[in-house]
Amino acid sequence: MGWYPLILSVCFSVVLSCNRQTGNDIPECMAIKIEAMKSVPPAEPRRQVVRYLYNGHPVYYISAPCCDRMNELYDEQCNLVCSPDGGFTGMGDGRCPEFNQLKSSPVVIWEDDR
Repeated sequence: MGWYPLILSVCFSVVLSCNRQTGNDIPECMAIKIEAMKSVPPAEPRRQVVRYLYNGHPVYYISAPCCDRMNELYDEQCNLVCSPDGGFTGMGDGRCPEFNQLKSSPVVIWEDDR
């Protein structure tokens, strides 16, 4: 019985970490954006960065800090591709309306857990 909680805890930690990446696995420009988000007070809902495959390329989806703001989608060079959703209408900026249908392979890169 004494080892069971420890083993369960380790297994749970491994499962949770499988879908995350370390800072070395992301472009340096994205790591800089994450550090900038860490330097300001936490937002509600919590901000996060998720890597997806979109049109065969990795992209980084950054959730907005609060209400009625557009979420942003960046390429590997941190160029803004579009705002696929969010804003007053919830439809983003209209430049990539197919993103939610075509995105695949989500990996949470960072989530503000403060």
